Amino acid sequence: MRKRENLNRRIVQYGNLVIDGFEMLNNQTSRKSVKETTVDRQFSHGSRLMMRGRNHLYNEQILNVNLSFDTRKLRKEDIRFYKQHVLMELSKPARIWTVEGRQLLHAMAFVPNWSETFQDEPYSFSATLSITIIDGVWSMARQREVFLTEYNPCEFMDCLDIREEPTCVECCICIEKNKDHCNCLCECDVFIRENSLCELGRDVLQDFYVDCKNSYKIHFNCERGRVFNLDEESHATLCKEDACERMIYGFFRTETILATNQVTIVADGFMIDPIFQINNTKLQVLGEFDGRLTIKPNWDVHYHPSECCEGAILLAFDQIVFDRRLGFELSHGVHSFRGDMGSCCGMVCVNIFIDEKTI
Repeated sequence: MRKRENLNRRIVQYGNLVIDGFEMLNNQTSRKSVKETTVDRQFSHGSRLMMRGRNHLYNEQILNVNLSFDTRKLRKEDIRFYKQHVLMELSKPARIWTVEGRQLLHAMAFVPNWSETFQDEPYSFSATLSITIIDGVWSMARQREVFLTEYNPCEFMDCLDIREEPTCVECCICIEKNKDHCNCLCECDVFIRENSLCELGRDVLQDFYVDCKNSYKIHFNCERGRVFNLDEESHATLCKEDACERMIYGFFRTETILATNQVTIVADGFMIDPIFQINNTKLQVLGEFDGRLTIKPNWDVHYHPSECCEGAILLAFDQIVFDRRLGFELSHGVHSFRGDMGSCCGMVCVNIFIDEKTI
């Protein structure tokens, strides 16, 4: 039987600073506000709400967090460097992660204000942070892009170039490009199939709520899951029912809380002037293609020929025909897809990717 889910939203990581389960998070509050305003009605009761779309538009979110940093869980020789690690992470914009039930959320953020409280205990210090969520909304993490490794607080030094004396050390070279340049990527061994959230499953996210237990460190990489061909790749994979047909029909569902236009379509196969339609929004790409077409959220279209292994080709804007403003906008629920591939020669499949949003 699945354990009862904890639906409280809890911050678990800022950049590389892991908020573990050893009484590190004392308090967390968030403040959200909308951009819409009301205008007084001159000759009747109440006001008019000036909406700009089906959902509210949100200002920057403010997340107030009180953290306690206890150095008793660290190796004695590393204690002097721990605060440097905390200050280095808080002094730059970073990706922030929160868990909410079986959902992992992320957003870009920075810390414009924070205050430190003096404490009598020599082994700890505390700080109250005011964290700004820049976009005002959160993205629901795709399982394929997230990798989790068990986090031990004693390992915080593993990826830091902090030493007592400036000595020359060999850099672990994990990046094949620019071999003449030393690229240090200390986490190159974490991006393996076994660490993917696809493999671990969403139930593991409940472990973030458990106190007095080593947590997980979150690693975000958009490309590695594609290398492993992990499942949960797209919100919909739709193909021709028969290679001798032109049309593709289907339905797919989104769990987004807020309407989103962050929709990417990837089509593989032989196509002539293909037309892609989601609900009532239609886009056509002019030309003959044998390979992969990728339609970005801003409706830039990239073509990767099947016989070519080099980079994709950005198509000219005059090859793209659309009948309304740029972008497919989707809300929560079921949506229809209709595709005319313009050719009866060969199989074509379409994958749809959506960056789902919540407040």
